[in-house]
Amino acid sequence: LGCRRKPFINKFQNDKSSEWSAFLHVRMTHYFIIESLHLECDPSQPDGCSRCRPAPVTICCDLHNPELLSLYKSPLIKIPRQPGQSRLVEREMNVEDKENQQKFDTELQNALETWRRAQVESKYGRATLRNLGPSLVMGEKVRDRIVDCARHGKIKTTANLERETKW
Repeated sequence: LGCRRKPFINKFQNDKSSEWSAFLHVRMTHYFIIESLHLECDPSQPDGCSRCRPAPVTICCDLHNPELLSLYKSPLIKIPRQPGQSRLVEREMNVEDKENQQKFDTELQNALETWRRAQVESKYGRATLRNLGPSLVMGEKVRDRIVDCARHGKIKTTANLERETKW
């Protein structure tokens, strides 16, 4: 394998950049200096003036300096996959059971809404509750998922709650 810097040197023609910089320097002398004039400072030396010439690059790439690669490694942490949510299959109900279930769902949703509002107000104050709402503590999707899981009897412990809502 070759050097990893070689494609960039070829693409951007870094080996010819001194000619281009000299051209720009002639054209833009009054604005700013584009390149060090170390070759003109001391023409007796092949590398130019030792004081003002650019320092040579000592670090090349990970192929030529593999010990430097360890400075930039970041650990890859694999997060264990969480179990998925349960499927909530709707079952057939008669009209009376459906009304009772809707009443229970509404009561639970109202209780969760009251709890959410109380939590935001106690932790962050009434102004935050008015400005940002109760979703700061628990989102509406989580609240609705809790109600749906309670309807199907899926939440019995805090572990079940965490599994079903990821909250």
